[in-house]
Amino acid sequence: MDDMPRIIQEYKKVAVEMLQYSFPGITYQECEAAVDLSIIKRTKDHQVTINNNYKKITSEISLISLADYIITREPIITAYGVMFKKHADTQNPLGKMMEVFMNSRDELKHEMFKYPKGSEDYEKYNLLQLLTKIDTNGIYGALGQYTCMFYNLYVAASITAQGRTCISAAGLQFEMFLANNVKFMYVDEIITFIHNIIHENRKYKDIDILDNNISLGQCFYKIMTTCGFIPTEQECQIIFNILSQQSQEILNRLYYKNNLYEFVNNSKVMNMITDMLCRLNSPYVDPNKAPKEIKNELELFTDILMDYVYYKHQIIDKYDKFKYMPKSIIIVQDTDSCIISLDAWFRFCLKITENMNMPIKMYEYNPIEIIDDIDADPRYEDDPILDVHYYKPINEVEPDYDYDFYDDEMVEMDHMVNPITVMTVQDNFRHSSINIMAYALGKIINDYMIEVTKGFNSYVDGKKCLLIMKNEFLFKRLMALDVKKNYASIMELQEGKKVPLNKQLDTKGLSIDKSTLNDASRKKLKAILYEDILKPENIDQIKLLKDIACMEKNIFNSLSSGKKEYYKPASIKSLTAYENPMRIQGIKASLVWNEIKENAEAIDLTKRNSIFIIKVDINKKNVDKIQLSHPNIYNILLTVMDKPEYKDCISAIAIPRDATLPSWMIEFIDYNTIINDNVCNFPLECVGIHKGKTTVNKTNILRL
Repeated sequence: MDDMPRIIQEYKKVAVEMLQYSFPGITYQECEAAVDLSIIKRTKDHQVTINNNYKKITSEISLISLADYIITREPIITAYGVMFKKHADTQNPLGKMMEVFMNSRDELKHEMFKYPKGSEDYEKYNLLQLLTKIDTNGIYGALGQYTCMFYNLYVAASITAQGRTCISAAGLQFEMFLANNVKFMYVDEIITFIHNIIHENRKYKDIDILDNNISLGQCFYKIMTTCGFIPTEQECQIIFNILSQQSQEILNRLYYKNNLYEFVNNSKVMNMITDMLCRLNSPYVDPNKAPKEIKNELELFTDILMDYVYYKHQIIDKYDKFKYMPKSIIIVQDTDSCIISLDAWFRFCLKITENMNMPIKMYEYNPIEIIDDIDADPRYEDDPILDVHYYKPINEVEPDYDYDFYDDEMVEMDHMVNPITVMTVQDNFRHSSINIMAYALGKIINDYMIEVTKGFNSYVDGKKCLLIMKNEFLFKRLMALDVKKNYASIMELQEGKKVPLNKQLDTKGLSIDKSTLNDASRKKLKAILYEDILKPENIDQIKLLKDIACMEKNIFNSLSSGKKEYYKPASIKSLTAYENPMRIQGIKASLVWNEIKENAEAIDLTKRNSIFIIKVDINKKNVDKIQLSHPNIYNILLTVMDKPEYKDCISAIAIPRDATLPSWMIEFIDYNTIINDNVCNFPLECVGIHKGKTTVNKTNILRL
């Protein structure tokens, strides 16, 4: 055995041990002989190429020899298949530079959180910390740019692959711990899982934590229902035989590993949760810091979860498994973050404390003081998210409208007296219960990140791990689109600080955020998104459609009165900046304006311009509408339409941002197109309203 490669020795050691469990009637020597025979018959070595592109040296080595080299020499390895020297073995000036940037960013973020979100000082330090982030990312960009002196293809690719692998590992841990959602895909994974649990170190005795012991049948059922494949009868028998040889303690541990809600149903653990919630004198809002009144209990709770539920071992094919698996916990995943759902945990805590009185359920805010603060703060003026009825009760307000689909018109509604709700009792409880779990998850995920670095041989004893995850935001509700990184949310807390009401709506990647949409539509659509989808407990599809319909009517009324607030904003470069300028809508539309502007200012096409583009429907069949009222314009339009670029019609006219819309143009405005351009990108599909294959907004509400 000693002359075997080390990788084979490691495999043989585990295989013999687990084979003995599966076939207890066979001796150790017989198991060893069977494994040796299997190794001889099935081992296939391959030649691989190692390329050192710094020294420009290429060498051939067998795959088993390479595995032995990695085990014995422990180089840093990456998911891209690149090996690096240990940090202590060589100087790394780029690494030092990035460390300086990252430390600077931490200091700036610490300073930023001293000020209210949205304040001038907050935004100042936010911009500064973002600049240091750009500096850090810039080094990575330089490594992948072949014109840069630091360019190295392998290094740049390794960073990308390593980042994806690390966030995949984090995502898998959340899915495992909170939902047991990482499935076994073949029998070897089940056997590896059992082997790892058998050899785990334990801190707590089952008699002190558990209500009852787990039976062999319960343990077997839990493991087999975690399979993502259909095991054969023989495979089931192998697993059952292995389990039947285990002690009661091992069966308990196997059952509760990645089985959170079964574990917390034990009375001792449940009492710890309710006791912490009852001890809190005020809402627990910062998940990165334990409140002093429950600090010891929270540390103990976390420690017990890490001993019983947390599975710290690595998933080998972590990137592929996370990429293709159906998610139960991860809502949105980015390159360096995971947004997870803790709603199930909140509902569990709500259920077990249903009839309990506790200070956080009695915690209230003074709404009058909050109104005074908001009225005194200019940041809250003219904000589409705030309901002006609540916060400016003395001022004149805009009327509320309902929509009558039968008569196709808006109907003004009577104002009602609205109660002022700043923070409900459930909000306090929700924040506190979620942050108790978030605190535990913070400890767990950062321990797991250390295990990730150990797997890649980059961990250094006594040195702080740089893979740090922390809970940054608490969202009340999040709406995710099918497109990656496209979502909208209500952000309530940021690192323990309450987010002001006018900053709670957070949108990422949505079409309603694009610069090609005018400010008026963007504000109104965000207000509808907030009020009709994100804010209410139950989404009313009819109310949402009515609000969209009212917005369409408002746009029509605005356009027909000559206002410009709903036109498409655009920027165009100089005429000479385009290879074929007549293919650019803004250029063609600007040339039309310069022809029909009369006494207004022309658009200077020798420089960059900010304009509004007005969709119109002018052709040779309808242009005679202004033949008598505006004969000069009529003749100009005919001349323009005769040009080959316009093909007998004009579909857009540009006007300068500060110009007045000529009255005759109202006759030709393409109302349907402009209205649809403003509202068509609202994510109706997210609430079950489907447009079909068209981009035009339609409903299934019929006029009978």
